[in-house]
Amino acid sequence: MPKITLKSLKEERGRNRKSNQEFIDFYVEYMKTHGNRVWSRAQRKLIDAVYTKAPRKVAKT
Repeated sequence: MPKITLKSLKEERGRNRKSNQEFIDFYVEYMKTHGNRVWSRAQRKLIDAVYTKAPRKVAKT
């Protein structure tokens, strides 16, 4: 098992930030170049998928 160091954690954090920023930039460009109906439909599919897979809790009365 590799040893975890502060340096390796900082490097991983930097890679994660870079990856996240690249995704944000990609998605902003996608939203700019595709119509509202196209990307909002994609968002709806994503959100619906999250809700259908999420565990449901029943409120006790």
